[in-house]
Amino acid sequence: MAEFFNDSVTKHRRVVDSYLEPLVRDAIQRRKNLKPEEKGEKHEYDSFLDHLVDSTSDVQLIKDQLLNILLAARDTALTLLREQSFVGVDGAVVELDVLYVMDRLRQEVLATYGESEEPTFESIKKLKYMRAVLDEVLRLFPPVPVNGRSPFNDATVVPTRQGPLFFSSAGMLCNWSVSSMHKHKDLWGEDADKFDPDRWIDPARARKVVENPFMFLPFNGGPRICLGQQFAYNEASFVMVRLMQLFDHFTLAQKEAAPASALPPASWKNSNGRKRIEEAWPKSALTIYSK
Repeated sequence: MAEFFNDSVTKHRRVVDSYLEPLVRDAIQRRKNLKPEEKGEKHEYDSFLDHLVDSTSDVQLIKDQLLNILLAARDTALTLLREQSFVGVDGAVVELDVLYVMDRLRQEVLATYGESEEPTFESIKKLKYMRAVLDEVLRLFPPVPVNGRSPFNDATVVPTRQGPLFFSSAGMLCNWSVSSMHKHKDLWGEDADKFDPDRWIDPARARKVVENPFMFLPFNGGPRICLGQQFAYNEASFVMVRLMQLFDHFTLAQKEAAPASALPPASWKNSNGRKRIEEAWPKSALTIYSK
């Protein structure tokens, strides 16, 4: 109820707007100043803002689009990179020889780029094992572990493969746990708790996800799929390529350097599933995070 009487967001949004609006207006003016023959030209280093002003001169719409991609993409990209850093170091995943995974990933990177070549948007698509590693991180640590939807109208029926899903009234909330679904043995097999990038390369197992794409929802799905999906994949791939070019080994210093509040409770060692093997303590505040 406090939000009705004291809007805590507006004052921060004004600061953001005061920064964004001059940038947007300058970009629109630059677009207007172009000669007619220059307006259709595309350049390799055009920014997202440059592309937006090619489509519209609506200042508010452009600001909304910039904020959408900033919030959606940065959250998902940083989450993916953080969780990748936990599973990609020696000692972080005890049920799999993680040194083998990282060495295989590094060999793929060096074979494609050598020790110094900069990855590009197109060349990153060729890194099959990199994508498999990232998908496996997203499966075990989805950026938004719990999600939900509610209809605008009464008596809404949503078709599903198992039959119609009926919402009796507008605003009726349907929640689902992406995190639990990604570890469900009926969907992923008996090794669902195991970190294994090869499940994305094995044709039979990969085909199952193709045939039932909604079993893998790190970015949700459908018309409201996360705007930051491709940004997250590309940024995480770029960073991992550069790290693999520079380093051949990583060590997790969680127990030596992390505060006690960042370590999983000792009781987790007696639990089932991934709890017994986690070295970091994943938590959720809408998006997943770890200290």
